[in-house]
Amino acid sequence: MKKFLIFIPFLLFAEILSPLQKTLLDKDLNKAIVSGDKLKNSWINPITLQYKYNQSNQAFDNITKTNSFLININQPIFKSGAIYSSIKYAKFLKEENIEKINLQKATLIKQAYEILFNIKKTEIAIKKQKLLIENAKIDIKRKKEQFLNGLTDSSFLDNAIINKNNLELALNDLESQKQTLINNFKNLSDLSYKKVKLPKFSLISKNEYLKNLNIKIAKKDINVKKALKYMNIGNSLISVNFIANYNDINNKYNNQTSIYKNNSDSFYNIGLSISVPLDINVFKTIEESKIDYLKSISNYKNEVLKATNEYNSKIIEIQNINKKIAIYNHSIKLYNSLIKTTKDNIKAGINTILDLENLENSLKIAKLNVKNLEIEKNIKLLNIYYLTKGFK
Repeated sequence: MKKFLIFIPFLLFAEILSPLQKTLLDKDLNKAIVSGDKLKNSWINPITLQYKYNQSNQAFDNITKTNSFLININQPIFKSGAIYSSIKYAKFLKEENIEKINLQKATLIKQAYEILFNIKKTEIAIKKQKLLIENAKIDIKRKKEQFLNGLTDSSFLDNAIINKNNLELALNDLESQKQTLINNFKNLSDLSYKKVKLPKFSLISKNEYLKNLNIKIAKKDINVKKALKYMNIGNSLISVNFIANYNDINNKYNNQTSIYKNNSDSFYNIGLSISVPLDINVFKTIEESKIDYLKSISNYKNEVLKATNEYNSKIIEIQNINKKIAIYNHSIKLYNSLIKTTKDNIKAGINTILDLENLENSLKIAKLNVKNLEIEKNIKLLNIYYLTKGFK
């Protein structure tokens, strides 16, 4: 199949998005990175710092002021692989979320260009509709002459007038559709739709398409679910924690006596604890994570199957468009030949200027149909390209 080169004269793909859209995407990306880093350290328990101040007069009206400072640590250092798995889980989940944001960005860019292509298609349809109206006006002139000369009845003239009116109503609808598309484009971009040069996209091989963003996300999800499975298994087994605390206490008395003297004391405890959680739902939790893992594998295979079928369908659609273009190109050659013959016949008095104008308009319509199909083909290629390249 014919290959199409990518043509981007002055605008990088991402530049089509408005600053607001870019900001939203950047915020989502930053959040994904921060959330991933936060989750990576989630296995580390917080260190508790506590300060207390107390004043009392219980000691025979002797006012006591107590200051105490406490540091407490209870940190798991071994969880049967759960710590390592939780770090891997955070890493893989972060990567998956970043790919999802890349897909979101690519989708927005694709939508913006797709709207531009459809605006161009609508403009072509408007030009085509105006030519059809011109031909309808020519037909009215013919039917009017035939009616006045008694060659036909008024119903033929009425039908010609109704046809022209319907074409003009359809033209109004097309102009309204164009304005709607322009407004939709403004939701995504601050650029003028008139100043954006439409690119041409290359036809990507099936092997390349089978590495698209949806498949990459599904593949990363397998790693996420696998790490989560082992993390849940590890959390259900033996856990070893490092335990430590330090306490510093200072007592001050308002009136010191032989019994009540200012004093201070500090002490610490260091040790290890071994625990095994006994949870009635632990096996169900592990089973759920195993099912999710197996489901992620099936989902990956399904994404590959979908991508294969989507690619094959797009190829068939593009081939069909090429066949239609060939038909219209044949019509263009035929119209050129008829126009040349009609010009000679006008000189001989066989045909009229109206016949020539009608053929010339039909030639223009056929050329517009070719342009419309080229745009339609580019839209098909765009829908293949954006998932694979991601507009990076």
